[in-house]
Amino acid sequence: MAMRGGEANRRWRHSRRDVAPVRLTQKYADIVDGVDLSDSDVGDRLPLSPREAQLLVAEGWAEPLRGRSSDWIT
Repeated sequence: MAMRGGEANRRWRHSRRDVAPVRLTQKYADIVDGVDLSDSDVGDRLPLSPREAQLLVAEGWAEPLRGRSSDWIT
């Protein structure tokens, strides 16, 4: 699932070096571990900070994406 237009600009607040892309695998709340997921749906690819990504993966909310984040930036 591609990122939506306005959402993509808002989410890319980190430099590409500081981004840890993940795919959202579950969503039962709009804010999980302090990460705002209100504009996200299960299956979305999210460019998060390494800290945010680590929290979501550790809690089972997301899975890490492999490869370069630039491969899927729209």
